[in-house]
Order: sequence, then C-alpha cells, then structure tokens
Amino acid sequence: MGLFKKNALEIVSKELNAEFGKKLHSKNCDYENGKKYTQYWFEPYDKWLEVWKENGKLTLYLASNIKSDNGFEVGGILFTNREWSNKLKYHWYSSEEHFEYEPKSEEELSILIADAITVLNDLIKH
Repeated sequence: MGLFKKNALEIVSKELNAEFGKKLHSKNCDYENGKKYTQYWFEPYDKWLEVWKENGKLTLYLASNIKSDNGFEVGGILFTNREWSNKLKYHWYSSEEHFEYEPKSEEELSILIADAITVLNDLIKH
C-alpha cells in the first residue's frame, strides 16, 4: 500500500479541521477487527460523522444514538442503510449513492472531503 493510502484518514482529518477549526471535535479509533475509523462531531450532538478505512477503501457513515427506521437526511443526502452495534450501542447509516471511495490520488479524495463537509455543515446547525 502506498504512502497516500496509508495517510488517507489523516488527510481527511487535516482538511476537515482546516474547514471547521476548533468547533469540530474528532477522535481516531480502532475497531476490534483491525479496521480504523475517525469520528467527527460538534457539541452538543446526537449524530456524528465517521470515516472508516478498510482494504484501501474509505466509507462515510452517519452515526447516531437515535434509531430511525427511515434513516436521516443530512446535507441533502439520505442515509437509509442502518447497522446496529450491540457493543458500541449506536447505529450507523450509509447511503446507497454515496460514500464508498477507493481514492488513488488526492484529487479523488477531495470528493469524499467535499461530501463530508456538506454533511458536517448541516450537523453544525443542530
């Protein structure tokens, strides 16, 4: 795996922090199966954004402590595919049309960053 793919999560975090500054909170996490992800949120919050990295792919999720069988619309994007974590006690929502990226360059990564900014711009209002 090249240096770019190794650092993709760090590049995303750097860009999002540059966009939102100290208002944006973030936390790097390791999941039990070796996957890495970063959480992004604004205080106070009931929903947050997560970027997961696995096998060179990055996936964006909207996460929530609140369950919605219909999903959530955030930033004009409908997050409807729900997964539940008994261990973490929260729900992840993804979108059929968006958010599984396999970036091979910073230009391709900028698409994920633009989508993340759109979602976070909506979350900052709440």
